[in-house]
Amino acid sequence: MKKKITVIGCGYVGIVTSIGFSEIGYNVICTDKDPDKINNLQSGTIPFYEPGLNRLRTRNVIDDRLIFSKDIKESIKKADIVIIAVETTPLKTWETDLSQIKSAVQTIIESICHYQLIIMKNIVPPGTNHLFSQYVKSQVGNDFDWISNPEFFREGNAVQDFFSPERIVIGHETQTGKSAISQLFRTCYWLDTPFLYTDFTSSELIYYASNPYLGKYCSISNLAQQPEKFVSDHEWFKDGIGLDAEYYGSY
Repeated sequence: MKKKITVIGCGYVGIVTSIGFSEIGYNVICTDKDPDKINNLQSGTIPFYEPGLNRLRTRNVIDDRLIFSKDIKESIKKADIVIIAVETTPLKTWETDLSQIKSAVQTIIESICHYQLIIMKNIVPPGTNHLFSQYVKSQVGNDFDWISNPEFFREGNAVQDFFSPERIVIGHETQTGKSAISQLFRTCYWLDTPFLYTDFTSSELIYYASNPYLGKYCSISNLAQQPEKFVSDHEWFKDGIGLDAEYYGSY
C-alpha cells in the first residue's frame, strides 16, 4: 500500500507537489490555514497558471486521490509523510520569513502520533533544517526523520519539472530517512534522475548557489574558494552546482 501524504501549504510549490504525487497514485491531502485558498481549490480554482495542472487536479479529485482540507492537524495525523511547502516571503531586510515554517512545525509536533517522514521543500538559509530537526526531536523524540528536499520548479514548466526532474537534492541525517525518501521517489519512476544525497547544509546551499537571484546574497565566490567553512559534503555540493550547466544549457 502506498504511503499517505499531507502537504502543508497551498502555494505554488505545495499545489504542484500535491497534484504531482496524487497523479502518481498517492493519496494526498493538501492543507492550508487560509480557508479562502482551500475553498477556491475545492471549487476548482488554482491561483496561478501552469500548463496541464488544472486537468491533473480535476482528474485526481474525481478519483479521490487528492483532497484539500482546512484541518491541518487531522490531516497530519492521517499521513505517513508530511511535506512542508509554506510561504517564506523575504523580509525587507532580505532575511527569510520563517514564521509560517515555525507554525507548521509546531502543528506537526502537536499532531504527530506515529513515525512520519517530514520533508522540507522550502528554500531556507543554511542551518535551518538542522535547527528545526533538533527542535522536533527535543519535543517528540526520534519517532520521525527529517529531510531537506529543495524544489527546482521553473514557472511555466513546473509540471514537466515534477515528472522529469533534472536532479533531486536530498539532505538527510539518518540512514532510515535516506531509505524512506528513496523508496518514495523510486516509486515515482525517476529512475534516470541524478540523486544527490548529502547533509542538510549542503542541500540548502546548493539551491542558493544555483539560483542567480539568490546567489548574490549567498557570496558564491567565497563558497567556491573556501567551501569547507560552509559545507561538510564538498563533492556533492560541487556536483549539485555543476548540474546547472546541463540543466539550463539546453534552453
